[in-house]
Amino acid sequence: MQLFKVTVPTKILLEVNKNTRNKNISTICRELKISSANTYKNIEELENIGLINTEKNSRCRNVYITEKGIKVAEHIIEIQKLLKGRLERNE
Repeated sequence: MQLFKVTVPTKILLEVNKNTRNKNISTICRELKISSANTYKNIEELENIGLINTEKNSRCRNVYITEKGIKVAEHIIEIQKLLKGRLERNE
């Protein structure tokens, strides 16, 4: 049973958070199997609320997670762990 649906912005935030190296948007598209248009739109939304920053570097746009983004990602991961344990016990 899936209690909460993981949205594209959440997937992007968790993907950027799980790596210590910076990612570019093309890599995120490939790894999450999301169209570039959808990825750009969601990255813009995440940047507008201060969870990530982007920076143009020659031909690529790199994505960096902010301190606020790290905190939010950690809370999401903790919630996922709590729900996974609870759902497994109830099955």
